[in-house]
Amino acid sequence: MGTLKVVDSTHMNCSWQISYFPQSYHSEVESSRLVSEAFQVVKRFENYFTVFKDSPFNKLNKYAGKKEVSLSIEAIDILKKSIEYYKKTEEFFNICFQSSKKFSPLDIEIDEDCSTAFLPNKEMSVSLGGIGKGHAVDICFEFLKKEGFHNFMVNGSGDLRTHSHPDAPRPWKIGVTNPFNIRNQIGIINMKNGAVATSGSYLKKNHIKSIHENTPLAVTVQSMNTTEADVCATYLSSLDISQAKDRMEKLALSGFIIDKSGNIHRSTHSFKRN
Repeated sequence: MGTLKVVDSTHMNCSWQISYFPQSYHSEVESSRLVSEAFQVVKRFENYFTVFKDSPFNKLNKYAGKKEVSLSIEAIDILKKSIEYYKKTEEFFNICFQSSKKFSPLDIEIDEDCSTAFLPNKEMSVSLGGIGKGHAVDICFEFLKKEGFHNFMVNGSGDLRTHSHPDAPRPWKIGVTNPFNIRNQIGIINMKNGAVATSGSYLKKNHIKSIHENTPLAVTVQSMNTTEADVCATYLSSLDISQAKDRMEKLALSGFIIDKSGNIHRSTHSFKRN
């Protein structure tokens, strides 16, 4: 397959990598150009959706309770996905989490025909924390795939997605961090095509809000896209161990949970598209 090339960048306040093997349909110069363009896709996404400055998406917050805001088709799609995940995670995943009062994505008024959205209460606000990075990995991945790339991986600070040509001789080897010693790995996931995300209290203190005490130390989820893997891993990390195991089974998720005693609880659902 040739020599693996790894290109680093920084976006969304975290490190990114695109790793790829020599491409059959692109020269080395062309491959390098397309990787640079893929990072620009991430940058444009970040600039459009950031809530830390006056972005097109942040106008939703600026005009909350005042008027509807015109948004891109992609933005409308993300809002709709956020509503789906809000329901799927039993109201845990909530892009309105920064509001001064409790609101839900169900309160957002969306007009798909006009491509507009409206926050009906002036105290509402939305942020894509919890879904933004996973979605950005997916659109970066889809850009490269559309351009004919194969045998590559997009890694957005641990949220990653891989692609392999059908004739690839071996899968990607994804190292899983040991939550008790982050310099080491606790295992390897072999995967040709798919996404992996890991979430847990060992990564950032107070990163995941929970009313439970016996929450997982780390949760790793495999999916066909990074958005779902990221959202579901974070959701399971907020639950009691027994609840997390139960929800992993009911949602038919592939992955495993590590508790604070070091026990590993594996899903009974295997990841078939590997």
